Amino acid sequence: MQHLLNSIKCSASQVAGKSDGLILAIPTTDQLDLSGIAGTLSVIRTICKAPIRLMPVILLTFCASCGSGGNSGTHSNNANTADVAIISNDAAGGTPIDGERELLVSDNTSDTIEITQCFCTVRFRSTLKIYHFDNQNAVLMIEFDNKTSDFTRTATIVLFDANASDDAVSKWINNQHSDGLFFDYAKPLATYLLEPEAVSITSTSFDEKLTGEAGDEYEKHQIEFAVANLSEPDKYYLNGFADQSVVYLQTR
Repeated sequence: MQHLLNSIKCSASQVAGKSDGLILAIPTTDQLDLSGIAGTLSVIRTICKAPIRLMPVILLTFCASCGSGGNSGTHSNNANTADVAIISNDAAGGTPIDGERELLVSDNTSDTIEITQCFCTVRFRSTLKIYHFDNQNAVLMIEFDNKTSDFTRTATIVLFDANASDDAVSKWINNQHSDGLFFDYAKPLATYLLEPEAVSITSTSFDEKLTGEAGDEYEKHQIEFAVANLSEPDKYYLNGFADQSVVYLQTR
């Protein structure tokens, strides 16, 4: 609740005096009791000198690295968790792509995003590598833990409705490493948790030591890794590939 109040106060300071008022994104969860912040809303209304509108969103998330709010944090507890089981069957009413989806990592068939930082009390987060197979409406996510020296890997493949737009899938991807700003993201049809040995680290090299503003300390490591050929019958086939990344191992 305190995170929510801080966010509201920050937003209010930015729109003070604007005639169009303040729109507050409120999570749609049974745990949130708006009566507890009624007094604060009244004060903010006075500060803004304008009306306040509450806009429901899926869920307000906070950085799992430090527990604070942020624009790009470690969001294992992300805005779409309620919609995605670790391993789920095809969603009722969804439209699967006919046949097995061919997942190939290349410049022509996939887009890659790497997330290493979060705007919170720590400087670096666990590295999140995301591969968007836009022509197959599928996503591969690999997370390298930055608190274990072996960079423990967690990997998932997510399949979306055949009719989901590229933009909607991109919004879902954004919600995995941000504060879940988009409520009109594509809903996954199925999510598959891969076996730990599916992603292996083939080489590592130490680069430098870094310190965050909060005194947190890191070792920057360049890593190379390999992903095995993976498949789920009649669902997808992932062609194995090799890639590289950066992990900021947190030592303090």
